[in-house]
Amino acid sequence: MASVTERNGKWYAKYKNRLGVTVRIVTTARTKTEAKRLADDLERQAERQRLGLDPTPNDAAQRTVGDLMRWWLTEVAAHTAGIEKSKGSIERHLVLDAIGAVALPSLDARAVESYLRRKVAEGLSATTANHLRGYLRSAINEARRAGQWQGANAAADARPLKHAKFEGNALRDEEVAPMLVAVPDDYRPMFATAVYTGMRKGELFALQKRDVDLDALTIRVRRSHGRDTTKGGKAASIPITPGLLPYLRHAIAHAPGHLVFPDDAGNRRREDTKLTAVFKTALKRAGIVDGYDHKCRRKGCGHIERHPDGTARRYPKCQMSLWPVEVPRPLRFHDLRHTTATLLLKAGVSLAVVQKILRHSDPRLTANTYGHLEDAQLRAGLAHLDFGEAQLPSESAAQTAQAAAGATLLAVVGDGIVVPEGPLGVQDAARRTDNARRRAEKALDSSGLKWCARRDLNPQPSGSKPDALSN
Repeated sequence: MASVTERNGKWYAKYKNRLGVTVRIVTTARTKTEAKRLADDLERQAERQRLGLDPTPNDAAQRTVGDLMRWWLTEVAAHTAGIEKSKGSIERHLVLDAIGAVALPSLDARAVESYLRRKVAEGLSATTANHLRGYLRSAINEARRAGQWQGANAAADARPLKHAKFEGNALRDEEVAPMLVAVPDDYRPMFATAVYTGMRKGELFALQKRDVDLDALTIRVRRSHGRDTTKGGKAASIPITPGLLPYLRHAIAHAPGHLVFPDDAGNRRREDTKLTAVFKTALKRAGIVDGYDHKCRRKGCGHIERHPDGTARRYPKCQMSLWPVEVPRPLRFHDLRHTTATLLLKAGVSLAVVQKILRHSDPRLTANTYGHLEDAQLRAGLAHLDFGEAQLPSESAAQTAQAAAGATLLAVVGDGIVVPEGPLGVQDAARRTDNARRRAEKALDSSGLKWCARRDLNPQPSGSKPDALSN
């Protein structure tokens, strides 16, 4: 049954369209009575179309952005990996938002760009707004592919918002082994598999024992969480390295059920399992930290100091001892996948090989997202620039250049007045001459000393023998 709601001064109508899907659109009604009458009429018309009593209107002319996104969520993206996490955001910002009531023929690039800027003004990050643009672009592309829309893709034509590029973190070579030692026993094989293969969290949770061939030394990745497909939608094989083999043998031998990394009851782990919390605890135990927060132990004090070490300290104000608390590096469990790619690229493995291991469809994604080269690698790259022994200037030449740079070139300009030589000195000679003459006359009146326009401009007694440059 049709219903109406009021939001921000606008009345929204909720009804079932001709496909039987409940939709919600913004109306031009000014009162609740008008909005309810319009909602009833829309639902009645949709029911007659569904029963074949009324002709079906041209979908391309009447379909709104909200209708498009509902169709895309139901018919296209329903089985896409990760869509459940984004479904609520898509419905809130693209279906129920004001843009959801915009007819597709009226949607252009400027409208999409204005929508993105409005969302950022409402508090969304530029990255999230660009993700919404990507969802809209995909939905329009799918509608064109299905023959339900023939116009241009306004979202593709719109320019995305500029935002700071995300750079994931990664462990260094020497940090991987201490991290694995610090991970709890029941999680260690899973963490080792993640860093040795670059597998995602959902792929690890769904990995079955039959997908691991210890004789052929391969892992068949073809599931993620509860889905029978991976994020990329393709199954792939990953080789098992000698360092990973003991971990997998132990996991398969001790894990109950058919999964390699199940929970204690042998069931698949929940998608909301907090592996990042386990990871951060292991980083603290391994000493992979950014420093230590030294907190005052006096109740209610709240004093905190950040130091690079955990040496015992006291708060000078109250002389209470400070409790050092590790501040782990800002790493997530997914950053183990970043670690795999980064260390492989650092070891000189080709980008094509790393792309196959991570199972990316585009090598640019591998390079831009996961190729976090460290300073040492950049320094090694620049070390290839070597042009032989440094050719430094001689000491005498350097002293001569320094003296020449610090010396003041002088020239005699009218009445024996000394001024700097050069374009500025010559051009301003008359002005400088007048100023110097007035200063000399003032000096003679006050001290009786004769002004000498020598290079050092030192005064001489009136009875002394004048220099060649004196008056």
